[in-house]
Amino acid sequence: RQRTVSGHGSGFCVDGAQGIIVTNAHVVQGADRLTASFAGRGEPMECEVLETDEAIDLAVIKTKERPKKPLPSMPLGHSETVRTGDWAIVLGNPFGLQNTCTLGIVSSMDRSTGETGFDWMRHPLMQTDAAVNQGNSGGPMLNEAGEVIGIISMRALFG
Repeated sequence: RQRTVSGHGSGFCVDGAQGIIVTNAHVVQGADRLTASFAGRGEPMECEVLETDEAIDLAVIKTKERPKKPLPSMPLGHSETVRTGDWAIVLGNPFGLQNTCTLGIVSSMDRSTGETGFDWMRHPLMQTDAAVNQGNSGGPMLNEAGEVIGIISMRALFG
């Protein structure tokens, strides 16, 4: 008997006409099958991985079939304009719950993965006090204009 393991994460569409979705590499890593769900769009859509970069924990996936109607897409902002104290809105599916939104501020622009114990991976990080839980990985962090300024990518590895 074959054992089925399933997981969940978050992501956001950047090209609704083509079905291009951004998420984290660790969300899609080792997956035999990927699907994406959109509120009000019926059954989950089968997806395939286009590219991953494990060093920055980023993945781009695409729906296998071109959407009949464009999927809802998120406009991209510019993280270089973000300042400590700016609003931060986190969207995702923590614990498998659909369409969750939390609000906070950008707590720091000066974090690095080296501070978290990942000395081999010195990438800059934005820190927020918006609630982030398991399953938010891959979801967008938005500015007050609703533009994507970051992607939730840190995850608890211990404890």
